[in-house]
Amino acid sequence: MSQIDFQTAAKRVAQQSKSYLSRQVERQAATVGTNLSQTARELEKMSVQLNGRGTPNIAADLADRAAIIVDRAGRYLQEGTSDRFIGDVESFSRERPWSVAASAAVVGFVAARLVKSSSARRYQEADYRDAATGGTGVSAASYATPSI
Repeated sequence: MSQIDFQTAAKRVAQQSKSYLSRQVERQAATVGTNLSQTARELEKMSVQLNGRGTPNIAADLADRAAIIVDRAGRYLQEGTSDRFIGDVESFSRERPWSVAASAAVVGFVAARLVKSSSARRYQEADYRDAATGGTGVSAASYATPSI
């Protein structure tokens, strides 16, 4: 196989992968968008119920505003394409680089805490297992039952 054939095949595979990923992103976004739209309808129902009590209600106003925002987000996800999502993320990061940096720092901090807490839990479980097995990794019950 010549180098040109290999490059052509690599480009074709890259294009197919991009197309597949785009379809997956759009399908998942549409699913999330549908769920958000259903949530917005539930918030609207709640707002109507709260307003039905006859008194001005701050909770009803908040539910109504939340319904509008959640519905807008749902429609954006349902109608959007992967290229649009990427373009929006790029323009947001160009306009607000410090917001992106701060968000990345928060996500990194949360991820580090999750890893640390799960490693501490695994360490404690290993200590418990070692104490139960005498440090051998084999429990006394495994000696009592003959293996066939």
